[in-house]
Amino acid sequence: MRSVLLRSKPLYAIQTEAKMPINWCLVVLAVAALVFSGCKKQRSPELQRFLDKYNQIEEEMTEEEVDEILDGYPSYASKLDRQYHGQTGKPLKRNSAFEKTYSNKPGATEGDYCIIVYFDADGRVVGKRIAEIVS
Repeated sequence: MRSVLLRSKPLYAIQTEAKMPINWCLVVLAVAALVFSGCKKQRSPELQRFLDKYNQIEEEMTEEEVDEILDGYPSYASKLDRQYHGQTGKPLKRNSAFEKTYSNKPGATEGDYCIIVYFDADGRVVGKRIAEIVS
């Protein structure tokens, strides 16, 4: 029978090695939490109201219903024959005949937001998107 000599480490070395990865994981998690906790951009109450209005718009609503939701926000309409969503590139439910853009405030400039709603020939919503204005 052949004997095998095993080299063993002292007990304190084994305990230290076992704790080391856990300690580093905790440090990494703590740093990540601190870094990412400050990354969430605070929204102004006005912008939050605008986003809430966006979330109320549903497919198949009429242009009048959308205008009622976004009453008070400046808007303009553009003739547009589009088959795909402008932001995601996914096909729209039906082709849009026109789009209507609503700004979150008069004279909106870079850094402000707009809601773009796609309507079919019957004036029903077939898509929507919200975008930050960039120049």
